[in-house]
Amino acid sequence: MLAYLECHTTSYQYYQKLRRLTNPAFPDSVPNRYAELHRVKRQWQNVKEIIEFGFAHNGKQPGEGDLAYFCAGCPQPGINLPEDWKDDPEKWKYHRSYCGDGCFSQVHQEPLTEENDIWLKSGEGFMTEKTRYAEHLASAEERKDPITCHEHRALKDRSKIHKGCDVTGICSVACMRHGAFVPTAQVDMQKGERQINMDYATTKAWSYGDLTEAEFLIWGYDVNCQYQPHHKERVEASEYLAFPDGLEDKIYYAIGTWHVHGHKNECYPRHATSFIKGAGVKSAEILEARWSELNHAAPSLRYMTLAHRAEMLDALLNDMNWKTMVNLPGYISKSYHKAHEEREDAQEEFEKLDSTTSDEQRTKWASQEAQAHANRLHDVKAMDIYLSKLEGAPPRAKLELKRMEQEQNAGNNVGLTAWIVEGIEIQQQQLRIQDEIAHNPNPTTVQDIKVAKMKERLIKRFENLMNTAEYQFPDVDFTELVYRPSPWSKGKKSESDDAVITRHVPLPSQVYSSPLMPRAYRDAKDTEIILRMGEANDALQAIRTEIGYKSYVYRAQIRPYKGKNRRTRGWDNIKRSDRELKFHQKAYTNALAALRILGASAEVLAQYKDITKEDLRTVTAVSEPNARGQSKEKLAWFWSLDVAGDSDGSEHLEELYRISWLRAKSRKERWEEECVLLKSEMGWTINYYKHKSTEWTQLALGSESYKQHLAFAQSELWRFLHDRAKSEFDLYLRPGIFG
Repeated sequence: MLAYLECHTTSYQYYQKLRRLTNPAFPDSVPNRYAELHRVKRQWQNVKEIIEFGFAHNGKQPGEGDLAYFCAGCPQPGINLPEDWKDDPEKWKYHRSYCGDGCFSQVHQEPLTEENDIWLKSGEGFMTEKTRYAEHLASAEERKDPITCHEHRALKDRSKIHKGCDVTGICSVACMRHGAFVPTAQVDMQKGERQINMDYATTKAWSYGDLTEAEFLIWGYDVNCQYQPHHKERVEASEYLAFPDGLEDKIYYAIGTWHVHGHKNECYPRHATSFIKGAGVKSAEILEARWSELNHAAPSLRYMTLAHRAEMLDALLNDMNWKTMVNLPGYISKSYHKAHEEREDAQEEFEKLDSTTSDEQRTKWASQEAQAHANRLHDVKAMDIYLSKLEGAPPRAKLELKRMEQEQNAGNNVGLTAWIVEGIEIQQQQLRIQDEIAHNPNPTTVQDIKVAKMKERLIKRFENLMNTAEYQFPDVDFTELVYRPSPWSKGKKSESDDAVITRHVPLPSQVYSSPLMPRAYRDAKDTEIILRMGEANDALQAIRTEIGYKSYVYRAQIRPYKGKNRRTRGWDNIKRSDRELKFHQKAYTNALAALRILGASAEVLAQYKDITKEDLRTVTAVSEPNARGQSKEKLAWFWSLDVAGDSDGSEHLEELYRISWLRAKSRKERWEEECVLLKSEMGWTINYYKHKSTEWTQLALGSESYKQHLAFAQSELWRFLHDRAKSEFDLYLRPGIFG
């Protein structure tokens, strides 16, 4: 069994090894006893679990979840909490936190013939009891709620069927802080990751143990913004689902830090653990790491009978929980040391902001924060105070419409805005053609035809632009205008080939101004300034979008995979995104140059800066969410750009300051909570080991003499874990603080 848990060696492989050891030269001559070995292994594993969890000593039958380890570091009344814990003024730390996720690697091949297998256990371990779960699935109906957020692949694939498979994966629930799987709360999926599967898993997880005295519950799931809205309705409509007593309105629905950056902006403050009081600092993504361990066993589990598969999954998950439990003291100690360092950094960062905050601002913002947290359980939109309330930079189309309406209402220069917009779009089309040529230095015939058609369309637009110009500015002789150097004059192949993309566009920003020019043409620069601001805003929005997309590609298509094919597709997407990024950067640079030439005001130019190569790097919070120090990373200036039409910048600056103050305060408080929680978990872990040692001692004293040696050995094992944990923790805390 150990060979399977550690090396994932199947029974058949192990049997083949025995045959070769028995007769190295002629292993096939050894009698075939594979069926007997396979049967005995299952029976022995079942007996071993009954003994390991004390049921050979107490004479009882194991119930649901009784043949499984859980978590030594999570608060469990009657097991690892001190007797006076209810009198603790910091009751918030006794909350429970869970996270859930679907693993699609654990598929099961549908057998060709009807299974005739014996279920040695059902529900006593980690996999849920099959009969009641089947009844729930038969009575439940999956809601067809519209998808309201980004990157909900789990929801898009919820009706997806794997051909030839009767199980498409498992929905799992684990404790959020340590990653220990919750007994009885692991369920099979029949299609995609459906809500009816996860609903049952949460019900079983929350019914395991005593949660009656918990202050609140945190539930982490990567699609909680979609899962939460109708969760209560689904539970109340089913006889197989239930909330923990008194906690149905005290559940915080969280999204892990790895996934939340792929959601809509508002999902971040509404669901990120960074803004949940009492959560400490945990990513809610720990199951992702667990899958990487469990997936090694997927090939062998795929072809087992369902009964055998459930037993092996129980064994694998139990082994992972055991390792977690044994290594918990070291994990908590290292986390405690890091948490103190981070707490000091967060405190220092917040004090820098708070020291320059007026009493009026501090009172106002603190009141907003308190009200938001008081209301979030009933309306998660209350957390939107952590988002900017100012409008984003207006796109060119919006400014264009406003300017056209002004022209029509005044009855002057009607059509001027449309003419300038056409000129700007021609310049962008010139840039597109230049990009296409540069991207294909050795073009095929098809690519040459594509460029030729683009040039044809551009020539027609030029003709329309010049025809309109003669009507718009009848006093201007466009043949006499002195043009500035074309922004696209670099890198051309030949004058004849690229004449269309280096042709001057007669916009005010492209012409040397002269007092002799007609007033109508000189005044057109005011309209072009407004439209160039819109062009810059559009380009910056596109740059932000492409940087965000690249960050997503790194996270979703490159970092998780080692295979060459998948990573190659990811890098292809990166190259395409880089190409778009360069195009929008050139468009922005052109717009900024035009604004400077046109003599835009200092207030306008202060809103736009030159973009450097460093500004275009991916967002670490998305591409590498768990990177050390990413919370201190400064984003490029354009991520917080806001030109909402107000020339008064103080409102914008105060809004940025308010958000920075609120987020810095939240970060400081989470690290303070993390220190408190880790210190408490040290005591809870020691108490858990002590409880198990005492439990086995009592079993030994109440058992027949031939059973006592095993019980005393188990008691001694847990006592050793207790002493080792105490010594480990005493290195970080005052010696003797724990009993």
